[in-house]
Amino acid sequence: MCALPLLSIPALVEAAEIHFNPQDSSIGTEGEFLVGVNLTSEERVNAISLVLPIPTGLRLMGVSDGNSIVTLFVESPAFDEDERSLSFSGVIPNGFSGEEGRLVTLTFAPEKRVGSATFVLDPGSEAYAKEGEPVALYGRALTLPFAAGKRNLQDFPPDRDPPEEFDPVLIPDPSPQGSGLLIAFSTVDKASGIERYEVKESVWGNWFPSYGWQETTSPHRLTDATRTSWVYVRATDEAGNSYVAMIPPERSPFVVYIPILLGIIVLLFIVYARYARRSR
Repeated sequence: MCALPLLSIPALVEAAEIHFNPQDSSIGTEGEFLVGVNLTSEERVNAISLVLPIPTGLRLMGVSDGNSIVTLFVESPAFDEDERSLSFSGVIPNGFSGEEGRLVTLTFAPEKRVGSATFVLDPGSEAYAKEGEPVALYGRALTLPFAAGKRNLQDFPPDRDPPEEFDPVLIPDPSPQGSGLLIAFSTVDKASGIERYEVKESVWGNWFPSYGWQETTSPHRLTDATRTSWVYVRATDEAGNSYVAMIPPERSPFVVYIPILLGIIVLLFIVYARYARRSR
């Protein structure tokens, strides 16, 4: 799903404000409808935690982080069907201050033909500065009418670009029982957003590129603590484009097998010697 140029709504805030940026001023009853969730802030915001009630009459179809200012989601967007609310939290490493910083883009399917839908910010939402100090966060409500028979237009170019290049990082396992390694990774996709991450460990390199992938999240615990395997991390966006990052082994994986091979050679020599004696 592409990050879309939506209808611009001016924002005037005292500190930080969440506002909703729809693709149009009314919701057509035919086709999907997009609403951007934006941050405008006078103060630099480094972390955010949002809860967004989903209006009745709309079915949430998807959440895209394409072109998001949040580069690391601590809590990925999750929809609670019972509460009819979407929640997520994330980090903005260099902070953000300014207007119209895109957080996520929501895709809805209209379920009503009359009336209106109102978007609001749950009062439990929070924003933080770099030092962890709370930033005053406000929400601007938005009410859009349903337009019976109107089709929501989405004539946008497809996403053909892979996620941005990234370098995974190996870190020690900090858990009390941890004796291995973790691999941490993160990237962004400015068009459709990241759909999934996968990790593969292989002593054979990438000879079998389609096998051995494990869908996961960051940080991921490696199974090979000896660092004799190539480690691959694949990021795939919502459009199916992928980028693969690689960390080479610290030592040849065949070093591990040398003692085994020597043992096999010695065993074969002993068997051969015994067979030769019996055949005399």
